[in-house]
Amino acid sequence: MTSQHPPAAVPDPTASVPARSATGEIWAHERYVENLRSHPARTLAIDQVIVHVDGNTAIVSARASRQPGSFSRYVDTYERRGDGWRCVHACVWPLKPSE
Repeated sequence: MTSQHPPAAVPDPTASVPARSATGEIWAHERYVENLRSHPARTLAIDQVIVHVDGNTAIVSARASRQPGSFSRYVDTYERRGDGWRCVHACVWPLKPSE
């Protein structure tokens, strides 16, 4: 285990696994990025962050909120490439208010 943590990132467009929407629908990288750009968050709170690093792979899980009382969970997979980390898979889904 290492103390280096991968930075937050947009999924890598060269990754073989495309992004998925909260409905389970698979989105191409371009659609995912366009959705982020067309729905900017004024604020973004992140908590419950857990990072697991094993060699050149890291898994990051956290809870995020764009507005009070509304939460989502994400799990991102990173790969160490060259001198940095690249997100190669991202998954986000909404949480019920009690979660």
